[in-house]
Amino acid sequence: MKQLDTRGRWLRSALPHFLAVALVACGGGGSPDTQTQAAPRSTPVTVYASLADPAGDLCAKRETSADFGVEYCIEPTSSSAGVDGLWAELQKPAGNFIKLTITGMNVNQPPGGAGDQYQGLSSRTFYAGQGLIHQGGETYHAVAMPVTPSGVGDLVYAGATQTMLKISGVNPGAQESVLQAYWTRTIGDISIPGGVELDTWASFFGIRTDWMDAPENPDLVFSGSIVVAAGDNTYQEDVKAQRFSTASCPITLQMNLVSGEIRTMQPVVECADADTGAVFVADINSAKLISKGARIQATKTGSVSYADSSKGVVFEGEALSQVSGGVYGHGAHDLVIHGVTSQGYILIQAIKTN
Repeated sequence: MKQLDTRGRWLRSALPHFLAVALVACGGGGSPDTQTQAAPRSTPVTVYASLADPAGDLCAKRETSADFGVEYCIEPTSSSAGVDGLWAELQKPAGNFIKLTITGMNVNQPPGGAGDQYQGLSSRTFYAGQGLIHQGGETYHAVAMPVTPSGVGDLVYAGATQTMLKISGVNPGAQESVLQAYWTRTIGDISIPGGVELDTWASFFGIRTDWMDAPENPDLVFSGSIVVAAGDNTYQEDVKAQRFSTASCPITLQMNLVSGEIRTMQPVVECADADTGAVFVADINSAKLISKGARIQATKTGSVSYADSSKGVVFEGEALSQVSGGVYGHGAHDLVIHGVTSQGYILIQAIKTN
């Protein structure tokens, strides 16, 4: 299995010094047919509440948005389409709008460089298609759509209120059914130094696994990486560095489709990052993670401790209660968990190994 490169780069690029929203397809390989065809089953299909209800064929079910008055396709699930199929539909000038509801992390940078402020999780609904994205009362228009024959490229959208979005293409070698979403808004006059406030919302999401497409074995094992990041990115004179640090290490998790419970194999995750020197201890299991409809949430509170003295980042026992994520792709191929503390975030990306 290829090692997932998740060392905090995705969310640092989401913090306020970037003016973009990206829906980046992190998985590649395979056509929509190869991603969505299920292998012959030897056991009957089981309806698992932990996974999504099947959405049917892509765009077979439609509704109308009360906010924008557009007809849209309901969010596809893993037996509806793969990332390639969704990506292709979004590029069609006369294609369908597709509704996507995504939970992500909010980060704010006040004027004057006061530092990044982590402001928890929130859900946003996007209606994407025909060179447009409708979201939050605003319509974003495509300003550039360079796409290569392999599907790798960028779809860049601009809003009217100093906001911008970006949809990027497939990234081969990673999670095949996971995408990445960014939204950023600029408030104030960018010509005035320190006079701008930046809001950023960032998330991983994907094609949720439905029970029609579930693996036959209800006990799943996922292997991948956990990133823990902390700090407000302000310059610290005493350490001559920005107050921001990340550390990463391997992680293995178990999920039971009947109960929906997700646990790490080890009681707590301890990591000493060889590159940064940062050390963290993450108690994920105390958060009592559970999947409902292939969407992950915490039912209790876990904790994270972190120390990187070279960056001036040290905290002990930060509460980890705001957690989101999902089970994505054909046969529950991909698992993503992201959570927020008052001083940073965690990100878990893993692939099913059994």
